[in-house]
Amino acid sequence: MQLSVHGDRMKAVAQLESFAATVKRIWQSPGCRWFLLISLVWSLALHAWGLNPWGREIDYTRAGTLGQWVSGIGSLSAVLVAIGALFEERRRLARAAQQAHDASLSQLYAWLALVYEGGIPHRWEVRFNNATLTPIYYWVLRLEGYPGIHFCHLTTGPIVPGSTARVIPESVSVPLDAAKISRTMLVFCDVESRTWQRNFDGRCALVDQDQESTPKAHDCK
Repeated sequence: MQLSVHGDRMKAVAQLESFAATVKRIWQSPGCRWFLLISLVWSLALHAWGLNPWGREIDYTRAGTLGQWVSGIGSLSAVLVAIGALFEERRRLARAAQQAHDASLSQLYAWLALVYEGGIPHRWEVRFNNATLTPIYYWVLRLEGYPGIHFCHLTTGPIVPGSTARVIPESVSVPLDAAKISRTMLVFCDVESRTWQRNFDGRCALVDQDQESTPKAHDCK
């Protein structure tokens, strides 16, 4: 009996949480905001015209003819549409500006290269192209297929702007297969201390990481 009551309570709580989530989603939706805005503007307009539909009978003489109502509604709708278009354009420009800003801080690339001398493989290099115009002080680079090998700011220092290369020590490059140049995954912090990850496929995105797992907290263990 107690289990049945407990189950009913849990079901009721789950239904209440689902209802609350639905109400929250509707409340935060653009449609709800537009409805509230239109209702507010319309109520204020009626009040300004001396019309109060919420507490007494409407004076239809003062309210105007049907044609005047249609014309007024059309004018109000045009104004609201224009305002909505203006806000949407501002949001679009803000998104574009943010995307351009993010791109300017994440243009960092790394790849593995095998250097030949006299037609013979001589050494491995990690090459960087830093187009962010600022040094990258915290970064970790990993190789696809070699989970035990990585490079980071603690071993080779910051990545300066422009094109640079770091020679891989022979002790590290021995396990690498010359017939298969591995792709790289690069995790780094930009000048705003945000963490980016450029995956093995080359795509780059912001990542949400705990403070302990960011490149700043990397300890080469």
